[in-house]
Amino acid sequence: MSRLIIIGNGFDLYHGLNSRYSDFRKWLYDNYNDYYVDIMYYNKHGYFGELLDENWSNIENALDLNYEIIYQSNDSSNRIINDIYNTFKKLFHEWIAEVEFSICSNYFHIKKTKLNNIYADDYFISFNYTNLLKKIYDISHCHKNGGLHIYPIHNNTPMCPKDLDDFVNNRDPINDIVFGNINNNNNKIDDSLESTFKLTFSKDTEYIFSKLDSIFLSKINEKIDEIYVLGHSIDLNNGDYYYFEKLAEKFSKANWFISFYCDNEYNKDRLHKEKIKRQLSDKFKLNIKIGTIKELMDNDKKI
Repeated sequence: MSRLIIIGNGFDLYHGLNSRYSDFRKWLYDNYNDYYVDIMYYNKHGYFGELLDENWSNIENALDLNYEIIYQSNDSSNRIINDIYNTFKKLFHEWIAEVEFSICSNYFHIKKTKLNNIYADDYFISFNYTNLLKKIYDISHCHKNGGLHIYPIHNNTPMCPKDLDDFVNNRDPINDIVFGNINNNNNKIDDSLESTFKLTFSKDTEYIFSKLDSIFLSKINEKIDEIYVLGHSIDLNNGDYYYFEKLAEKFSKANWFISFYCDNEYNKDRLHKEKIKRQLSDKFKLNIKIGTIKELMDNDKKI
């Protein structure tokens, strides 16, 4: 039997990467201050779907733009939408590229944080935009027994398995990403800038999970007896929660291990994960253990 390990941004943070959206905000402020000022102006005047919080943790939700206010403003609506669409997309990708590069430039330091309890026969779903598993753990995207080893759920992946080799060898981990929110889905597609914006910053969770299931989960379903969730918030208000309900339904007989943060947010996140544990356990009758990433994974043998 094998394990399915689901990694979120907390996994990258555990290894010292500056990959929070608050880090993106600081990076914009330091490197593209004029554009940062524009973003804060748009935020102040209600052009985003919701006000950005201090840490920009809700930035994907905010990209459901308030078109009614934009069109009624004294500013050029096309300029605003185009500015957010083109410049934001370009700079967000540039920031991801810098985070990715930091894995190489800080390789030996990051290597010291490597977890002992990750194995070659594990399978992975990654919510992250980085290639930390490949660069630090030397885990390739293709499994030794064939098929995918790592499924990058927020990178665009091929529906047809025959495209797998081309996907693994030629995919663009920086630009080929899924970033946005479910409110931008299922809109009428036309040539307008608004339609293009919504299509770019959408997150069609049902479609994404259908690809995950057909390409990846269906091939490993009978092999999985343990599932580890490392560094994902499992936020009830985030579209990603849909994935976890579907995974819980599919792997209800597996033993689940869910991590919580071990920093200044320790108690807050621990209580949140206790709530998630109760909800998933009650609904899907799961056997769930929670702990820090280190408690769950940094052992000499499998739990």
